[in-house]
This record gives sequence, C-alpha cells and structure tokens, in this order.
Amino acid sequence: MVRYINIDDTNILMTDEKPTIQEIREATEAMTTATKEAREKIEELKEFQAQKLISGDVAVTKVEDKPKEETPAEYAAKVLSGEVSDK
Repeated sequence: MVRYINIDDTNILMTDEKPTIQEIREATEAMTTATKEAREKIEELKEFQAQKLISGDVAVTKVEDKPKEETPAEYAAKVLSGEVSDK
C-alpha cells in the first residue's frame, strides 16, 4: 500500500489518494515560495546582526571552556601526590 502526503497551509495528512499533477505543482510552488522567503529573512537577520556588531551594540563575551573531567586514574594520582585533600 502506497501512502501519500497531502500538505496544505496548516495540515500534513497521510492519504491513500494519489495527488494530481496540479496539486503537486501547487505544493512545489508553495514550498519554493516559503524557501525563498526564509532565505530572505535569514539574509536580513545576518545583515542586522552585522550592523549591531559593527555599531558596538553587541557585547562580545568569551565562552569559557568546559573543565576537563578527570579519569579515575588521574584523580588517584592527585590524591597520592597530595594535590587533593580530604577537607
């Protein structure tokens, strides 16, 4: 059994009905338009963020590295050498 996906503005529906060529064209056109609009928005956001960075509105912060987790062998070596106390 073949299942088809029927997509409209708000729903995604699995159906047994094969879509018509016109429905496929309409869905393709809608997806192409949505993709184009999304790409335009992404470019606008990139430009906006670049302008904020250039103007100094963005505070640049350093991302700290996560501390390296010790292996049990490394921890044991520190305890034996006195680097780690019981307190």
